[in-house]
Amino acid sequence: RLSKNSYTRYHCLKARAAVANDANAAAELLISAANKNFDLWRTALESFWPSIGPIELVLPFASKCLDDSDVWTKRRAISVLAKIGPAAKASLPKLRELLHAETEAKAEVYDRDVGTVANTAIAIASISGDPTELRNLVETSLSDSSWAGQRLRSELADGLENLGPRADAYFDMIASLVQAENANRFASKSSYLEDRLALLATVGSPRAISLLKKYSKDRDQEIRTLVEGLLRSTQANSANN
Repeated sequence: RLSKNSYTRYHCLKARAAVANDANAAAELLISAANKNFDLWRTALESFWPSIGPIELVLPFASKCLDDSDVWTKRRAISVLAKIGPAAKASLPKLRELLHAETEAKAEVYDRDVGTVANTAIAIASISGDPTELRNLVETSLSDSSWAGQRLRSELADGLENLGPRADAYFDMIASLVQAENANRFASKSSYLEDRLALLATVGSPRAISLLKKYSKDRDQEIRTLVEGLLRSTQANSANN
């Protein structure tokens, strides 16, 4: 949809912004470029991940991207708003509208974009401080033993990991997701647990690390190796901070 030169120009801007000393100037540069071509909205949002940048500049742009027709752009905007938290409260009506459109308005689970559903429920909880929608969604995923339920659990784990240490506020739900049974008989235990164990390491709280350490004694060698690597990384990050 874009010429190679358009992408080249934009990625040159990203590189220039990355080395800029002024975060505001870098954000203005990227958003200005994206506003001239909506095809670049997702790329601009990805530039603010995992570091959000100046909220007063990123927030209006991310809110605007909620109306984009591209599901990946919309999902990235939702994640950015979740990361921003309470300051994004003006986006709550739109987020609740999106959640309704993907749940109540679509009777069949297989018709829903579970990634958008999971990330939107997480964003609403992060911004409003009310985890009701998120808790309901977690409970729905845990009661569904089908492939669709497992996919929803994976999307929830990925979305919560994006919050970083702030996800500890939802530790009871995280523990439920980690301990849920593998409903995919074709997936190994390690591949099933990988994103959930990474979530515990990212949260990094004492209770999250305690649960992670329990898997260091798992009978599966791949699980034990995975946990050992995550614990080493966590310890290294703690030492650097």
